[in-house]
Amino acid sequence: MLKLRSSVLLAAALMASMVTMGCGKKEEPVKEEPKKEVAPPPPKKEEVKKEEPKKEVKKEAVDESKPLPMPPVDKIETEIETKSPGPRHHFVHGFWHWNGHEYVWHPGYWIEEGAFATLAPPALQVERPGIAPGAEYFYIPGYWRWAAKEWAWDPGHWAKHREGWAYTYPHYEEEHGHWARSGWGWEKDDAAWKKHYKGWDRHGELWVHHKDEADFVKRGEREGWYKRK
Repeated sequence: MLKLRSSVLLAAALMASMVTMGCGKKEEPVKEEPKKEVAPPPPKKEEVKKEEPKKEVKKEAVDESKPLPMPPVDKIETEIETKSPGPRHHFVHGFWHWNGHEYVWHPGYWIEEGAFATLAPPALQVERPGIAPGAEYFYIPGYWRWAAKEWAWDPGHWAKHREGWAYTYPHYEEEHGHWARSGWGWEKDDAAWKKHYKGWDRHGELWVHHKDEADFVKRGEREGWYKRK
């Protein structure tokens, strides 16, 4: 009986020792594999649409051997014409200018009589007026005008006779380094006008200062808008 009891105690001691040994054993932590960083997807390439070059609209060439088309009716410039800056100002009427392909409106303007330019006018530009749109048309050649601080070119144009009006081509007179203008385009052909422009020469529908007459005729014959009668 004593032996049996000893055996039981021994077995119990062995089991307790085994349990103690099992409890003391530390479990090794499970090592987690590092997460692989996933690279973001490449940005989508936006398709850049290539703009097609604009096609230049070629203007039809005009047959210079034929008369030009009739110009449009002159614009009414009442709003500008009725607002005179002063009593010594002249209004120069606008006109349609043929630029080689089409008619372009050149607006009228006010200019003061007695105002002078501080620089000599440049050489006159060479013009190609073409053939008159009709037998009743005559050519008014281009000229330089003083625009406050610099010279501005007014191109030539085709015009028709205006009853009761006369066209005086601009003339510049130099005095002490200043250039004063006379001749304001279309003006009322009355007694005052005849007195003011006494001595000017008439060439067709145009009145030209006698100092400019020789150059005016040569220029007209060279450019084809003037013929001696």
